Amino acid sequence: MVDGREGHAVAINGTLPGPLIRLRQGQRVRLAVTNHLDEDTSIHWHGVLVPHQFDGVPGISASCIPIRFSRA
Repeated sequence: MVDGREGHAVAINGTLPGPLIRLRQGQRVRLAVTNHLDEDTSIHWHGVLVPHQFDGVPGISASCIPIRFSRA
């Protein structure tokens, strides 16, 4: 709730905003992502230079992160 108004948000590790990730230029990192949404999704990396297949529109310029399991 913000200013008395409710809304929806996607949290990372239960926090909003998500955790800060600090890296040095050229440093490699591997992140494990589990998609609990009801649809495939992608991540857009603001300010981070990554290959186009890891940043963009799912199915067009980026690979999708598939849903983890189907919900009945």
